[in-house]
Amino acid sequence: MNDQAVDALALAGCEEVWLGAESGSQRILDAMGKGITVDQIWSARRRLGERGIRACFFIQFGYPGETWDDIEQTVGLVAELLPDNIGVSVSYP
Repeated sequence: MNDQAVDALALAGCEEVWLGAESGSQRILDAMGKGITVDQIWSARRRLGERGIRACFFIQFGYPGETWDDIEQTVGLVAELLPDNIGVSVSYP
């Protein structure tokens, strides 16, 4: 989410954006084929906040192969970035 996209959202009066952050573990993001990095999640959160847009995260636990370390990274991401709202889902076969 680049500055131009966030500026356009702000100009349009957008008040809230839900981001498919899914995980704070780059290993899990890669396994999901998300095509994003943890750094991009950080940047999107910062940019949205700077323009007064609420940044909300979708988080997913239980992705195949997810370890306790991956879960701790996700919890850490949420604790540090403090999204304005969170939606949590649990993967199942």
